[in-house]
Amino acid sequence: MGYQLAQLQASGLVPFPLQQLLPDRAEAMKPALKVIYDDFYSRIHSHCREGRTIEIGAGEYHSPRAIATNIRPAPWLDCVMDAQRPCFASASNLIMIDVLHHIRHPSAFVYSASRILERGGRIIMIEPAITWGSALFYHLFHPEPVLMRDNPLDNHTCENQAIPTRLCRDHDWLWDGAGLRITHLEWFSFLAYPLSGGYRRWSLLSPRVAQWLLCLERWVPFKSLFAFRLLMVIEKEAA
Repeated sequence: MGYQLAQLQASGLVPFPLQQLLPDRAEAMKPALKVIYDDFYSRIHSHCREGRTIEIGAGEYHSPRAIATNIRPAPWLDCVMDAQRPCFASASNLIMIDVLHHIRHPSAFVYSASRILERGGRIIMIEPAITWGSALFYHLFHPEPVLMRDNPLDNHTCENQAIPTRLCRDHDWLWDGAGLRITHLEWFSFLAYPLSGGYRRWSLLSPRVAQWLLCLERWVPFKSLFAFRLLMVIEKEAA
């Protein structure tokens, strides 16, 4: 389980009374999408090291094995924190789902993450993958833009789903400059996620069918051409 709120407030990691800012309720996740997110977290935790794990941008359905943080207060959080200015002194793992492309200053996050990560610590994230198979879907059915020509190192006033793909393909030197390196890239998810409708109200999948499709996807070749999702593992140099 994550850290208890009282422990974090006692240690000074929560700068204001969290209860005063909590919304009354949060939207429930669709059953098929829960199956898909269980798969996401299984993939993420398979790459985690032993030690403190912090989830950045944690939603209502988050990892029970990590300290849940977000810049916006919510009932399920352990700590309110800006990813560009983390309030923890150290961490073994920083995990995140669909967060990097929302961060206004990606380079500020990279250097802040490097500062608090222990030697050998990891950033493990799942983000949208912009590929031949996914680009049109994200353009047509997702409210956030896909701006492949934008410089991902610029300061952003809006979300850009292309940032993670650009940072692993064209700007991987950014990680090196912060004492980090990409150790694992995995392109995956080309049926289950789009057919689930994501966070839209509709879904074409039952939980059972979603599970079956996730198993099928693991055996399909040429995933990098059709993937809707990208798993990145970035590790801090050990010495």
